[in-house]
Amino acid sequence: MATKKKTSAQPKKVVKKVSKEPAPSAVLKKVASVSDSNKALQKEIKVMTKIFGENQKVLLSMKGMIDTLTSTLEHIQKQSKQINIIEEDTQKLYAGLNQVRTQSNLVNKINDQTAKLQDEINKISEIQKTTKPQELSQQVQDSMNSIKNNSQMIIKIAQRIDEVRDDLRKVSGKADSFLEISSEMNKLKNNLDEISDKTAKLDTGNQIIQSLKQEFERIADSAISTTDLNSELEAIKVTIDSISSKASKIDSLGGIIDGLKQQFETISSNAKSAENLSLQTIRDLGGKIDRIETEVGGLSKRADSTAFVGEGLKSVQEDISNFKQTVFDKTNSIEQKISSASDILKRQDASTVEFHKKSDKLFEEIQSIKSATNKSTSDSSKEMMALLKLSEYQSNVRMNTESKYGELKDIEKMAAQTADIVNLFDRISIESGEKIPLPQEVRQWAVSKILDCADKWEVRFSDVYSILTNSIGRDMLKETIRVQQVRDIYGIRAVDEIRKDLNIP
Repeated sequence: MATKKKTSAQPKKVVKKVSKEPAPSAVLKKVASVSDSNKALQKEIKVMTKIFGENQKVLLSMKGMIDTLTSTLEHIQKQSKQINIIEEDTQKLYAGLNQVRTQSNLVNKINDQTAKLQDEINKISEIQKTTKPQELSQQVQDSMNSIKNNSQMIIKIAQRIDEVRDDLRKVSGKADSFLEISSEMNKLKNNLDEISDKTAKLDTGNQIIQSLKQEFERIADSAISTTDLNSELEAIKVTIDSISSKASKIDSLGGIIDGLKQQFETISSNAKSAENLSLQTIRDLGGKIDRIETEVGGLSKRADSTAFVGEGLKSVQEDISNFKQTVFDKTNSIEQKISSASDILKRQDASTVEFHKKSDKLFEEIQSIKSATNKSTSDSSKEMMALLKLSEYQSNVRMNTESKYGELKDIEKMAAQTADIVNLFDRISIESGEKIPLPQEVRQWAVSKILDCADKWEVRFSDVYSILTNSIGRDMLKETIRVQQVRDIYGIRAVDEIRKDLNIP
């Protein structure tokens, strides 16, 4: 059988660990390390608070920029609507201009018609100047007076012919040598008929009849002695030559006078061989002269009819005055039409001038609006570019501040970028005519970031200060540098240096 072994229960020993108290030197080291860590944490907390404050300022500036951007976008939308309205107005304006161009052809036609009317009026005025109705009436009156005087002269000529007939009757008892005078006197009668038909030119006809009267008187005087007949006929020939020379201006009477001249030449040639003519032929001559008397009586009757001609001339004068009045009336009506047409043209010209003025004014307004919109769009685009450049600049500065390592070249690059962004905003403000400078907070933020980077990268203050003064200038550095930051980083000596150099109180 298996036997159970009894084991005696022995009590466990409890070992108490005795804690050794730390040495005071170790405690002091730990306290110093904790205080150092607290100081480092405090510095980091200060840096973070500064970063958060700066970020809040940047966010506020970005918010303002975004607000300005939205306002500019709304302004651009409004201007785009105005541009659309202006384009519609310009289309309407071009349509109106096309209508004006189509109507300009009508204006040219009206101008041509007015020019034609002016030419006709000038012709009528020239005709009026050349004719002069008063002169015409005076000439007609003078011709009537001359016709009356000629009728009186014809009556006197008829009386003188009666006297010549009596003288020829006395001569008929003494003349013996006229065989062929009857035929020649018939021709003379015909010639006198032709002369009587052409009474329009009675001035020369009076001279011819007076010369014939003188010749008949000479014939009556020379009939006493037939021996002197040849010389008398020669004298008649000479007088007829003189009459023909006087009547050279009258073409219609020239042939008649030449015929009379030839007839008297034949009479003179026949009279040379007819010295012993019978008394019967002279009686026949008396009968022929009686016939001439009747013909001259007819002429006197025609002279009486000139009175009726005078009445006809009066009617003609009345017709001329009526014609003159109608011409004046027509010219007045034409002048009134032309004046009305000229008034219409003047009104149309005035309307076209006013339309051109309005169109020019509208074009000027369109150009001004277009230039304003272009300027606003260009300004807004430049502002957008500046904002983009500013955001890019801020991102670059943040990247540099986050890097633990850097050199003096990086500080120079940051200062150059700061100067570029400041100059960009100044240039945009000059071009747009509005003050759009880089905000003062952004400038201070940039300078403080450069100083922080210089502190982190352990760059000497003299180098940083020379870079800042050369890049951004003393005036801007005086406005943007923070004395407290310089004192915290570089000490009181750096503060004294900048106060002395920049005249900061």
